[in-house]
Amino acid sequence: ATPVLKGRLAATDARWNVISQSVDDRTAAERGDGHAGDARMAGEGVRRQNKSRYDSISCYIHPTSQSHNDIHCETDEEVRAMLRQEGLDEAICQHISHLFTRDPLVAFEGMIELDDES
Repeated sequence: ATPVLKGRLAATDARWNVISQSVDDRTAAERGDGHAGDARMAGEGVRRQNKSRYDSISCYIHPTSQSHNDIHCETDEEVRAMLRQEGLDEAICQHISHLFTRDPLVAFEGMIELDDES
């Protein structure tokens, strides 16, 4: 029901990339554009993120699915090492440490302090 994306005006008939790009919250540095990051962010806002949050699956955790982990998956190596040291298996370590490569999006009421002075 989207003629623009059925090959008539755009060179694609899938909406996935359009949806993914519309909610892409990566910084320019995370996209690989080489700009300065932000020290307040996970990975200081400069860790390369190959995909938007709203994109395809980055890694599988089921033991029989490990052969499908054939693409690069960004991980927070410090978190990954800590999890391995605690005895978690590699698939779980990869999955959890991948979650820590980005800042969280959730903001609860009362947990944000507004500073109108600076």
